[in-house]
Amino acid sequence: MKKLKLKLTKVIASTLVVASILALNPIGASASWKQNGTGWWYTEGSSYSTGWKEIDGNWYYFYSDGYMAKDKTIDGYYLNASGAWISTQTQSEKISVVYPSNWIKKNIKGKNIYLLDDKGTSVNLVVESMQGLSEEEYNKASDIDVKTNLGIDNIKVQEHEFNNKKARLTNFVQTYQGINIPTYQVTFLNSNTSYIFTIAGREKISDENMIAFNNMLNTVKFAN
Repeated sequence: MKKLKLKLTKVIASTLVVASILALNPIGASASWKQNGTGWWYTEGSSYSTGWKEIDGNWYYFYSDGYMAKDKTIDGYYLNASGAWISTQTQSEKISVVYPSNWIKKNIKGKNIYLLDDKGTSVNLVVESMQGLSEEEYNKASDIDVKTNLGIDNIKVQEHEFNNKKARLTNFVQTYQGINIPTYQVTFLNSNTSYIFTIAGREKISDENMIAFNNMLNTVKFAN
């Protein structure tokens, strides 16, 4: 269960920013809900969704035949009668950070996404419990989840400090419908809690945006 929890949260952290990128730069055919006597499915052009899918701020699970699961527990997450898993997780009040005033705040899946430019470069923060894992165990599980659940073959990891706080930088490139999406995740660990800041952009993140991202990280503070 620990790994599954890390898995879904890591996917959320990365998928949220990708969703905002694609919202500003739509590609592919339009998607829509469909229904018949068997149930609901979600079309993606000439195909349909399978597995976990974020739609209009909620997460859904679709079986291999495309039909939506409902009133079921999948990967440890209960899906209600409408098929939605609505996260009750809120960001911890133990962290404070100053976001640049020119970033545009947008709410996706109940979480704040910050848009840095009109190309879809985006930043978000996801908070999760380490569930009693040691730092070494958590980092190992996180790397496995990024590679496995996001389909990443190669990731680069390094240590860094922001505002005198140790952080772990993970850099990888996601691909969606032939579009490369460079992604950087910066993780702070504090009091058995992980704080994952993610920045992603379409094809390339500008030097200006990376500098702004790093400056923002240097404002991170913890209450304890």
